[in-house]
Amino acid sequence: MTDLAKVSMISIDINHAGQRLDNFLISLCKGVPKSKLYQVIRTGQVRINSKRSKPSHRLQMNDLVRVPPLRCQETKKQSSQLSLERLRLLNDSVLFEDDDYLIINKPRNFAVHSGSGIAQGLIDQLKIWRDDLAYLQLGHRLDRETTGCLVLAKNRASLLAFQRRLQNSAVSKQYLALVHGAWPESNRKITAALARASHNENDVRVRVDNSGKPAVTTILDIHYGSQVSLLKVALITGRTHQVRVHCQSQGHPLLGDSKYGQRKLDQNLNVAPHVPLMLHAQEIAFTVNERVYQVCAQLDTTWQDYASRLKVKLFI
Repeated sequence: MTDLAKVSMISIDINHAGQRLDNFLISLCKGVPKSKLYQVIRTGQVRINSKRSKPSHRLQMNDLVRVPPLRCQETKKQSSQLSLERLRLLNDSVLFEDDDYLIINKPRNFAVHSGSGIAQGLIDQLKIWRDDLAYLQLGHRLDRETTGCLVLAKNRASLLAFQRRLQNSAVSKQYLALVHGAWPESNRKITAALARASHNENDVRVRVDNSGKPAVTTILDIHYGSQVSLLKVALITGRTHQVRVHCQSQGHPLLGDSKYGQRKLDQNLNVAPHVPLMLHAQEIAFTVNERVYQVCAQLDTTWQDYASRLKVKLFI
């Protein structure tokens, strides 16, 4: 582990070769504000092979990176230990693991990243739980309240291989979404383009915008309940908040969606004072080096409870 209290000289290995300098420092210097990291790069305090470099510089094998002393912003929430409850959740969440990938059923209310008052993201907690996971990076993202399949790469080559498949739409992802109202049986494909409505990294929002990026969501199956519909959807593209915004754009927002939903509709269900976001990444499938990965994640007890209350049959 790097000691940020003094000057460090770090030799770049295969897991970081090809990575941008700024992204390398962000992952290395947990708890240090990004503004501080860009400042030390800009002022030449960070050097690669004794030379100044830009944040966008791509690191190469055996590069020697000088990192100056940096101070973390400690908070009362930061801890080197995890509660027994969280340890148990992480242990029970593993769906699949090999030398390249760790795929988990992400528990509800686990943020994948630290920040915005969250001292430890999921990656940090996994590394505390498993000290053998020296390298661990997100293959993709799930929102804090979303449950289900999350792919993490255990080395940089596997990370890049997975991300290439994402970019080429070669990763199959299916979600379950519990929405308000009776979804029209004939409405099976949503093709509304999406664009960022806010660039605040602590409050990302997306809107339907014809000038945005293409986004396609397919409705595979529908189960109807009391005032709600349970959708099984396939993402043809993987835009930020795609399922949430696409469903909202059709007049059927997700239950418990604090950004795109309607609190009044949640309250009208009379099932609980606070309805959590009802979105679950049920299945993910992809192929890397001729190996097929196909993993399914079971629904948590919250899903089972709401399905019972709202008289909707869950997909098996």
